[in-house]
Amino acid sequence: MSRPIKGAKTQRSMIDWKKMEDLCLFGCRTVEIANYFGIDKEYLDRITQQTHNVTLAHYRSMHRARGNAEIRRVTYQKAVEGKDTKLLMYLGKTRLKDRDPNTPVYNITQNIPKTPGVENLTTEELIAQLNALNQPKNETDKQSDD
Repeated sequence: MSRPIKGAKTQRSMIDWKKMEDLCLFGCRTVEIANYFGIDKEYLDRITQQTHNVTLAHYRSMHRARGNAEIRRVTYQKAVEGKDTKLLMYLGKTRLKDRDPNTPVYNITQNIPKTPGVENLTTEELIAQLNALNQPKNETDKQSDD
């Protein structure tokens, strides 16, 4: 049974919910928040459900999303108003999917040879073929496995 950490204040009113929002906004993990308040994470989840009628995971994700939006807003503002060229290039590459025209695009599947007829094999036939590939071809192969 999960309980508050010994010696910790255990009443729901002892949780500073504004501070809890801030910790979630900053992206703190559950264990970090629980440790901050001196309680275990199961107890923190339980009192969050009792107080806010949502799970701790949902509560954290709501406030973390606000923090992410604020980071994006400040980053965009700094890039545009501050004329930060590197930041503008970063935003262009990540948000707009811009890329340097000289950067090659690789298709990793283009040189993989197709094995004819594999798609028509039953599972048993495919396993048999794979097992056959793993069998040593001659006596020297058998000895090298030892």
